[in-house]
Amino acid sequence: MLNQTIREWSHSETSIRCLLESWYQGDRDNLEAILEAEAFNDEFYHAFIYQRNEDWVKTLSQSKRYQSGTYFVAVGALHVVGKHSVIALLEKQGYTITLLSTPNTANCAISGN
Repeated sequence: MLNQTIREWSHSETSIRCLLESWYQGDRDNLEAILEAEAFNDEFYHAFIYQRNEDWVKTLSQSKRYQSGTYFVAVGALHVVGKHSVIALLEKQGYTITLLSTPNTANCAISGN
């Protein structure tokens, strides 16, 4: 993955900057578009996004450590958007997720977006 990023840096640099801008602005629509564009391979998406989200949600929902209280969970930007996001999976289990900022629109788009 690192080698691919280096080989494709001229394209990746723009995508990474847009990803950061979208995260900073809280632009979930743009983040979801980036996720769809970058999840070009079902195997990659399953291993690096979906399965990790499933594992984290399982830990958060089944571990005795997290049975009560309020918790802050930090994950990468692409883990908080889409129908298989950590947020969506926790909400399906009845958890209340609270957005702590007001989203804005990012001033960028990735190629093909």
